[in-house]
Amino acid sequence: MNMDNEKETKTQTMDTGIPADKMPLLSVIVPFRNAEKTLPRCLRALAAQTWTNLEVLLVDDGSTDGGADLCRRQAAADARFRLLTARQPGNVARARNQAMDAAAGEYLLFADADDLVCPQYAARLYDVLQEGRRMDPGIRVACCMAEDAFENGQEEYRCEDHAETVLMDIDDYSFLNRRSHRVVWGAIYDRRCVADLRFDDSFCCSTDTLFFARLLRQERRYAHTDERLYCYLLQDASVSKGRYDRRRFDNVRVWQQVAGMYEQEPAKVRRSAAAWPVFAAMDAAAQMIQEGTRDSRLQEDLADAYRFRFAALWHSPRRRSLKCWLAAVSPSLYRFAAGIQAKRKGRAVTPPREAADRPVSRKED
Repeated sequence: MNMDNEKETKTQTMDTGIPADKMPLLSVIVPFRNAEKTLPRCLRALAAQTWTNLEVLLVDDGSTDGGADLCRRQAAADARFRLLTARQPGNVARARNQAMDAAAGEYLLFADADDLVCPQYAARLYDVLQEGRRMDPGIRVACCMAEDAFENGQEEYRCEDHAETVLMDIDDYSFLNRRSHRVVWGAIYDRRCVADLRFDDSFCCSTDTLFFARLLRQERRYAHTDERLYCYLLQDASVSKGRYDRRRFDNVRVWQQVAGMYEQEPAKVRRSAAAWPVFAAMDAAAQMIQEGTRDSRLQEDLADAYRFRFAALWHSPRRRSLKCWLAAVSPSLYRFAAGIQAKRKGRAVTPPREAADRPVSRKED
């Protein structure tokens, strides 16, 4: 190592406030598939973490481009990086599960290969977790917010936010709140709290939503900061793009399952969970109209999903109440109105924003 790199490593160690030899091992899991264009910056961002005692598990989920070669070279140059090959490629849930089984760290984090993280991503999330534990020793999960951005070739991401740590409790939790967490990245997990929890590989998308919903029911509360340590980048070539098909109906099915899981939970979180299948179905129906997709069975399934629900109507954001009424009373009229709106705006109607107030579009999930 040259003197400049050695000086940089010492500075990064001091930034965390913990000597390098006292840092617990953190495992960062990054599944990828045909991400050759975005992997270099993702790898650089992870290599530049101020938390130096980490391992990065790169899981090749069936790539046909040069992404695996990039990761292989990174692993050869930096011993903290490990390349895994998915045993059953083509399902991000299985890829993540395989990496969780292989991880050696005391704590787990996740990132997507086409997103960016700030240099203090791992270190700050670990700090938030410890701050949460000072308020409640039982805290085992900590989450942050995310910056939303459209892809414009950016090579790095910096976060200048400073926010306090608060506790998010299931008794006063809402999946409609901008602070609610419904993805797997942007969080740190004590290895013990996910020992018996894995991603459901029976779904093609939104498996991280289901993962975190199950975790919330188990843990009941977690630490949270409004600092935007993660940068979510919208990509044109993602799974969420292109024509709507039955595979992507899994987003609706996942939210239906979450709503069922929360039927016996406190009223606020129960009602917000019940509202989301309606929103997911409304978004899907509008997208089908905008794309001109013809699938009568899929349209019937979507219509069933957004049938009238009081939770969706009374506990949704005010700006969506009229749409919920319209979808509940006359699905065909809603589809007609959504089609007009899509033509006027030149795009599909989108549902409420995802975790960290980010756009709802799914990428590789």
